[in-house]
Amino acid sequence: MKVFDLRTANLQEIAETARNKQLEYPDELRFLNTCARGQINLACAKTGVGKSWFLTQFAYCMNSKYPVLYISLENGLDVDVERFLMCQNLYSDQGNPLIYANDTIWTKNNWSESATVWQEFPLVCIDGLETVLPCSADKSFEEYQKAVVEIRNKFPNSAIWISWQLNRTYDDIPDKTGKITAPRVDDIAYSYAAARLASNIIGIYRANKEDKYNTIVNLKGRCGNTENYGQLAWGKAF
Repeated sequence: MKVFDLRTANLQEIAETARNKQLEYPDELRFLNTCARGQINLACAKTGVGKSWFLTQFAYCMNSKYPVLYISLENGLDVDVERFLMCQNLYSDQGNPLIYANDTIWTKNNWSESATVWQEFPLVCIDGLETVLPCSADKSFEEYQKAVVEIRNKFPNSAIWISWQLNRTYDDIPDKTGKITAPRVDDIAYSYAAARLASNIIGIYRANKEDKYNTIVNLKGRCGNTENYGQLAWGKAF
């Protein structure tokens, strides 16, 4: 908890410290709301629409500026490798570490032995967290909150990006013109818990049934939403 006297505190210095925690985006990611170390950020979509795909490409793109730890908890290695190969064609060797893990490394008993190594990563991407949570109808908030708090405690100096599911009730059926309504925060699975604990949330959906790409829309940002949109298309940069 931070407590200080507003009359005597150096507010300019405090603001500068907060800004220094923000990660710098490459130009092609400028459509996203800013994210910072210590924050939880969610990439949300329905099954098969592009959560993992976004996180993989996001990790490779951000690797031009930062070391990245990518944790995969849902897809098989063959699926992940196929996407890695695609991203290697899109992004040249960045010179920073880009580490892949396929386990909940933050829950291990020997965490303290490797904590220093893992905590050096400014950016941690976790795909498929919901698949390892014992969520039930009456325990969803508690389990999600417990996991997020533990992850934030284990990676205190990292910006955390997590893939997350949209509710099955989200209506992605095109209207008569072929357009599909963008998801809202209320469409996120366990939306109350997810929205409360996340600093930034993006939604990924097919905006028009004729589109050959998915649209990325900002659903929440602690510093206010940008009105820009991104595109996610197989074999292309954002």
